[in-house]
Amino acid sequence: MLTLLVAVGGTIACARRGAGGADGVQDRSTSQLSRVNLDDSCIEAVARWMVHAPDEREGRTTVFFLELPNGGEPTFELLDRLSSASIRVKRRSACKFEGSYGEPVDCESGAEGTILSIGKSEQGSDGRIHVEIARHCGGLCGQGGTLTLEKRGASWVVLNYGMRWIS
Repeated sequence: MLTLLVAVGGTIACARRGAGGADGVQDRSTSQLSRVNLDDSCIEAVARWMVHAPDEREGRTTVFFLELPNGGEPTFELLDRLSSASIRVKRRSACKFEGSYGEPVDCESGAEGTILSIGKSEQGSDGRIHVEIARHCGGLCGQGGTLTLEKRGASWVVLNYGMRWIS
């Protein structure tokens, strides 16, 4: 059975080929989603995917600013695990906005960066987690959507990304 995430009137609906109904579309109220707080391993899987996903700057971003749900700040241990020799991941509070388009800039080094925001999350009856994410790299530079993750053993695996908006 094929499952698609479809934007319908500003909300997400699940469309299942072969499911009941003429169009096979179910709204959130019937898809058995419930709000869930992400554990550290799920947050790390989402952030790691966001850091390594292709972006509008074609890999030129070397500093990312991570924001957790409800404006929370990640631990320094998580930031160290996400960072490498060529990429630094910092807290969202470590950036300021400069330039005519309000580009996020590292307060310490002055390097332009990208804000990575992890938003609300919901868990389906199948155990999969759906997480709203967004990337912001300036005035008309950003995108957002929903990541779908599944727990396999002790690890969370990203199954799908459905873009909802782009600027």
